[in-house]
Amino acid sequence: MHLALCDDEQYQLDHIVTLLEEYREKALPSLRWTTFLTGGALLTAMEQGQHFDAALLDIFMRDLNGMEVARYIRSIDSSIRLLFITSSSDFAVESYRVDASDYLLKPITAEALFSSLDKLVDQLKLPEEQGLVVRDAEGGLSKVLFSHLVCMEAMGHFTVLYRANGSSVRVFQPFSALAAELEQRQEFIQIHRSYIINLRYVHRMTKNEVFLLNGTSLPLSRSHQPTVTQRFLDYSFWGVESC
Repeated sequence: MHLALCDDEQYQLDHIVTLLEEYREKALPSLRWTTFLTGGALLTAMEQGQHFDAALLDIFMRDLNGMEVARYIRSIDSSIRLLFITSSSDFAVESYRVDASDYLLKPITAEALFSSLDKLVDQLKLPEEQGLVVRDAEGGLSKVLFSHLVCMEAMGHFTVLYRANGSSVRVFQPFSALAAELEQRQEFIQIHRSYIINLRYVHRMTKNEVFLLNGTSLPLSRSHQPTVTQRFLDYSFWGVESC
């Protein structure tokens, strides 16, 4: 589920992002979000083709208020779910005229936000999370969710899959075969003959290294560097979530 989060106060965005991170950890690993400090920036992203399953809109913003943004969103996308976040209940009735899914009063609590997200998940009928099903070195079958897979490494006769929670799975399946499957997804890209990474977990890049959010640095080969750099820029531009 991809959310647009729009509030013109950075500290409010930071607070809600902290809650979203908690919800993702507990209930929905595939949750991702894009933050916007103005309604205009959100509308521009949508006009340029960015898709969101739901938008969390602050009503009282300086450039365009959340209700104005919601009315415009409704004119171009009738399916997106709308949730309002505000310090006043004055717009509660009007919010339902744009078919809002919920109306949350500040300060936003984990209980209130999680309840709204639970409703969204149910309304959207999200499919079961996809992943790689692999046979590990001990002979058992394991499913590694794409959203949890940080990177993959070729290690001698084995291939090692590293998860976001710090665990890893060592498998006998060829690196090349698993790489072919991963690279069908836009978030995965090969950076070196021995490594494929998930772009959502990249913190920064240099000419010859990729730094992941968990503090790991991996080599970036010269032959892969132009493609990887462009893909990272594209992926970052479209606001793939803070992790």
